[in-house]
Amino acid sequence: MVVGIAGWLLLVFSLFGARAFYFLSAKWVKLAWHKEADLFGKIKLSGIKGLKHIENLLDWSYTVMILGFMFGLFCMIAFMLTAQVNRFTIYQCYYKLHAKYK
Repeated sequence: MVVGIAGWLLLVFSLFGARAFYFLSAKWVKLAWHKEADLFGKIKLSGIKGLKHIENLLDWSYTVMILGFMFGLFCMIAFMLTAQVNRFTIYQCYYKLHAKYK
């Protein structure tokens, strides 16, 4: 159960990392064209220093995205292989639903 929840949380972190990478890529392109870019209207970035700052953030967001996906996928597969399913409960639910719609 815990492995399944951890898997879903890691996959959500992967999505956040992907969104951050997408957002930061647009800022990187703006800086590559020698224009000023800002992060959320608070931090002004320009020049080589801004480009290096964005590249570091891109590296971190990519790392979060890839590791979150890999470990999330691993946790989900581990959960599927180790989950205990009670057949009686499944059949009982099936017959209750079947009887309800007869």
